[in-house]
Amino acid sequence: MQTFIIAAFFVFVSLLQAPLLQAQSVAMQSLPPQQDSLARFVSKTLTVTGKVSKPLTLTLADFSAFKQHTSENIPVISYSGERKEPIRSCKGVLLRDVLDKAEIVFEEKRDFNRLVIVATATDGFRTLWTWHEIYNSEAGNSIFIITERDGKTLSVKEGDFMLLSAKDLKTGPRHVRWLRSIEVVKI
Repeated sequence: MQTFIIAAFFVFVSLLQAPLLQAQSVAMQSLPPQQDSLARFVSKTLTVTGKVSKPLTLTLADFSAFKQHTSENIPVISYSGERKEPIRSCKGVLLRDVLDKAEIVFEEKRDFNRLVIVATATDGFRTLWTWHEIYNSEAGNSIFIITERDGKTLSVKEGDFMLLSAKDLKTGPRHVRWLRSIEVVKI
């Protein structure tokens, strides 16, 4: 009798679970692909704010007004030294050119020593540069806001705007996908 009750219990539980498992299977089939789930991170505008006299809100189309730069064979290396898929070719504008258009404000004679540029992605990732890195070193010639990769607009995995410091020894830590804002901050 006890065996019968246990067997009946398992049959009953399996009958209850069948619709749940079926519903779960249907739900799993209707989940959007990973690419679609990343679309929520893509920003259609890039803002430049903070210590600037002309705050900007730029769209992808606005970037055609800037001088375009290309770069090839950029290694993507994580902070741990792991090599990721390199960027074979990309097109974009210098971060410095965008900052020049926004016109950084210097309230005091030596403000350039206290300015940092904070780049923020839609997923909350942030990185920064000093004014000196952008304007007073060779690095400034290779800090790009990228809008095309390998001859195509950026994928949803990268967003409409991506920021990369191509000459960093480890490019990954300041590689900003889904770039949404640039803020000039006085510290």
